[in-house]
Amino acid sequence: EHKGFGRMIRSGQVTEARVRNAVQTLLTDPVYRTQAAALREKLAAYDPAAGLARSLTALLDRPVARPRMAVSESRKTAPAYMRPLPNLP
Repeated sequence: EHKGFGRMIRSGQVTEARVRNAVQTLLTDPVYRTQAAALREKLAAYDPAAGLARSLTALLDRPVARPRMAVSESRKTAPAYMRPLPNLP
């Protein structure tokens, strides 16, 4: 509601009269028409596929941090789950 796109009726306060009044205000107050037109233009210019492609490209272009090998004090070797996998043919 604070952005001018709609009217809020709190849960537990919904009545037929309040809904009727809110709808009437939305349909007759030119401020809401102006805000709706601005939102429509903004959404029409939005390209979600291009945004997703940019985000994925940025994510894939970042270097991947490799975990450090922790040395076990008792064995002086890395725990098995942290050892690199062998090179397989």
